[in-house]
Amino acid sequence: MSIDEKFLKQRDEVALVWPYKDCVLEGGQDKEDTKRQEIFFNEVLAQDEIDRLLDPKVLSNWTRHTVNGPEKVTDLKEDENGTIKENLLIKGNNLLALHTLKQEFRNKVKLIYIDPPYNTGNDGFKYNDRFNHSTWLTFMKNRLEVARELLRDDGVIFVQCDDNEQAYLKVLMDEVFGRENLITNLIIKTAFENGFKTLGNKPVRVKEFVLYYSKDINDYKYKKVFVENIREWDAHFNLFFDKDKMEVSPLIKKLELEGYLPEGSKLANINLKDKKIRDFIIENAQYICDTKAINLKSSEERKETTLYKLDNKEVYIYKGRMLNSIVSQINKIEGKSTFTLPLSDLWIDIGFNNVQNEGGLNFPNGKKPEALLKRILETSTEQNDIVLDFHAGTGTTGAVAHKMGRQWILVEQMDYIKDLPEARLKKVLEGEQGGISKAVNWQGGGDFIYCELAKYNQTFMDLVQSATSTDELLKISLEMKEKAFLDYRVETTNFDSEEFKNLSIEEQKTLLIEVLDKNQLYVNYTEMEDETYNISQDDKDLTNKFYKNKL
Repeated sequence: MSIDEKFLKQRDEVALVWPYKDCVLEGGQDKEDTKRQEIFFNEVLAQDEIDRLLDPKVLSNWTRHTVNGPEKVTDLKEDENGTIKENLLIKGNNLLALHTLKQEFRNKVKLIYIDPPYNTGNDGFKYNDRFNHSTWLTFMKNRLEVARELLRDDGVIFVQCDDNEQAYLKVLMDEVFGRENLITNLIIKTAFENGFKTLGNKPVRVKEFVLYYSKDINDYKYKKVFVENIREWDAHFNLFFDKDKMEVSPLIKKLELEGYLPEGSKLANINLKDKKIRDFIIENAQYICDTKAINLKSSEERKETTLYKLDNKEVYIYKGRMLNSIVSQINKIEGKSTFTLPLSDLWIDIGFNNVQNEGGLNFPNGKKPEALLKRILETSTEQNDIVLDFHAGTGTTGAVAHKMGRQWILVEQMDYIKDLPEARLKKVLEGEQGGISKAVNWQGGGDFIYCELAKYNQTFMDLVQSATSTDELLKISLEMKEKAFLDYRVETTNFDSEEFKNLSIEEQKTLLIEVLDKNQLYVNYTEMEDETYNISQDDKDLTNKFYKNKL
């Protein structure tokens, strides 16, 4: 991997591209790398070609979805600062979409959540192990670098993964975002210790990770979140303080007098799962106390019960100690007062089972519960903040952000964008009541825009990748010769030759994809007026409005 006896690391004019996995790796090989026995499926492009590959793209096929159905998009809403104020569902390569989005949304996104491919061997990354791993990391690095540009200075990013790449992803994110900007590595319990997962000779896997980084830890502000904590009674809280009478008595006696417990009960008999007892304690939380040590100025202040001034605040003293109520352990969750604990970095209370039909869509594998995204948004966003997910999948991030009053942007390349995220988000507009709907009192409403990166050579890439026979590939090759932009370094190939026909289907696909010019996968904004691409006037007008004619 050298030119004129210089390693690529020493040269600025070349870069490597993995066409299948949408990766761009600038030359960076050292002497140690030359010893690796891997086969690199790559293309060599000049540096200016890489720059054009990442140019802003034309946006096409715009549709506004509302409660009353689809409408033609005629204008784009903006806030008082001129920022586009639309929920966007964008179809296209997410790396190129991110570079397109940064023209309008650089330094404006408050939160990014992604649930990328986990590199398990079942998601399309099927090279040999070492190349598989490095390709996945390059794939992530390309996207994380531009994602960082989109974040506000006080913005945050959450990246979910499992054991396959967690440790390496952590190092990569340290590099892109800075070690000092790590907030925490969340551990999420995603399964139970039963069923088929108990088979095998390893401990049962029931967790995943969410790496949680700020863009700048100095600007980051954490919103304190509480989780419900119905547990055994804390026996330290054993006193009932009647402020009117300035009398302190045992809590257990108060519960007996009120008829909540039989005479002769003990603190261990207080069961918080008993709704009547729980409601009594919550309603009287300010009177239910334990005691804490306090420095008193004189023995006179060690009276049975007395009012005391501490830093200009009123506190109550009982037997020389400060009375401390249980109020701090009670907070509102979803509008209801309950016993709580501050949110930790171990999340074991979110159910991942039976979410396959959440949002009114059946999707059995990998779907994330709306409750998980609700908690993530609660920690870091306010109403109207912009939330981005460029691995949209089934659209959970958009559904939750919409119900919680956040602006959202989703990107998805796969054709299931119509059947999964788009269909799900239309149900959200209609007021579907799954997921977090009841918790946030969701009744429906709002709208979103669907649009696509305008494809050119990507059309042929899609056709090649979905083909199932040589005859099908031969028909595609004829159309490519006539209409596609082919790599200028490749002489027109006779794909109808016996040599081509004798290749395996995968080898034929590789060859056809290699001859396509990757700079022309999608239509660049700067080439929008070229009649070759046949961009409609409506799409031109809306694309100009998206970029505000700044480019």
